Amino acid sequence: MLCTVTYELKEVGDAVEFSLITTNVPVATRTEKSMAQGGKFIVETFKSVVENGKPSLGGRMMLGMMNMFAPFTPKVCKSENWSFEKSKSSKFKQEIAMAVSPDQQLKTMLANIPDKTGKTLAAWKKLIAKSGLEKHGEIIKHLKGEHGVTHGFANLISSKYRETDEVVDLVEAQYSAGKAGLRPVHDAIVKFAKSLGKDVEVAPKKASVSLRRKKQFALIVPATKTRIDLGLALKGEAEKGRLEKYNAMCSHRVRLETVKDFDKTVKAWMKEAYGRSG
Repeated sequence: MLCTVTYELKEVGDAVEFSLITTNVPVATRTEKSMAQGGKFIVETFKSVVENGKPSLGGRMMLGMMNMFAPFTPKVCKSENWSFEKSKSSKFKQEIAMAVSPDQQLKTMLANIPDKTGKTLAAWKKLIAKSGLEKHGEIIKHLKGEHGVTHGFANLISSKYRETDEVVDLVEAQYSAGKAGLRPVHDAIVKFAKSLGKDVEVAPKKASVSLRRKKQFALIVPATKTRIDLGLALKGEAEKGRLEKYNAMCSHRVRLETVKDFDKTVKAWMKEAYGRSG
């Protein structure tokens, strides 16, 4: 049986929920214990990178040790030897499953719901409807606590239950509920971004708008009712004036309250970020 490891990133309000999921792990084996320890290390390292821009001291030490022992790792265990062709040879009897896109991972998890949870997605939807629960977190807690569903599948089932066919204008939703006064600032940023090149992609999310080229170079976040945080990918730049350190997704940010705040200086920083993302 093939062990698999998948992860999910899901926007929840102004935060991102990270889930690491292991399936088909042999119970009560050293493999199970090792994968549990490895999963904890991955989650803690990912959290540290997002919050602090780098792994924790313990994480860096562990990664350093891994690099030190790399020359002694058996060739059969090295990832460069996990290709499909080699896995079919007599020397490699196992097949290596590689997910090539999040969409394929999602399709796999959906197909596995009956086998891994004991019910079809339709059956779970009926059960949730009878429970009267509506909030995402409450549904997940119910599925895990009352029915023993693992977190990854509980999260997926709840998300599918709460899906709607209604078309939602994500940008309009972001600037409702008291944030309408910031919409002109958002529009000015997007207009300038589009002027930088025809390759600019404007990608609205639930709580932000990503500006991308080959990779993200800016992020528009209506952080409060009176302020937009404009994230900029300017790794290596020192903090100066209004240019502040931000997070792992965008190294810096500028706080904007009015269109006038989006001045020549900020536009120059944004243009620099655009140039680096090509």
